[in-house]
Amino acid sequence: MVSTSRRWRRSTRWLARDARNPQARFLKGVVQTDQEELDDAAVTFIALTEDFPELPEPQHKNLAVIWRSKAATTRQDRAGDRAERPSPTT
Repeated sequence: MVSTSRRWRRSTRWLARDARNPQARFLKGVVQTDQEELDDAAVTFIALTEDFPELPEPQHKNLAVIWRSKAATTRQDRAGDRAERPSPTT
């Protein structure tokens, strides 16, 4: 299995040669996701879907996973906030 840092270097070199290359941009988004840079990965995948709407759906699936993950984190944060509030006394 290829390490995340190696994939990051590869995508960076690839993008330096061809900034619009959809495969390199997709790899960049995958690496950003692996590094838990979810906001950056979402921006990468959104730009990819806007620039190449004719491409198949992997970037859409990755974007859905990011949004689902962010929504779950938000729900967990809200649940934690509710758990920390004092309960009303009756």
